[in-house]
Amino acid sequence: MNELGAKGVGESGTIGAIPAVYNAVVDAVSHPGVRHLTTPITPQQLCEAIAET
Repeated sequence: MNELGAKGVGESGTIGAIPAVYNAVVDAVSHPGVRHLTTPITPQQLCEAIAET
């Protein structure tokens, strides 16, 4: 139990995973000029974004 009386169930470890993967993908394709992708990132969307640059 925490100070609020709520019991944690372990989600906090997964909250940062999606933004971390998103940032890693955008960072990996930033060299060709991709600056932003919408989520969910699909292989087709990624290929199109790279081809547009």
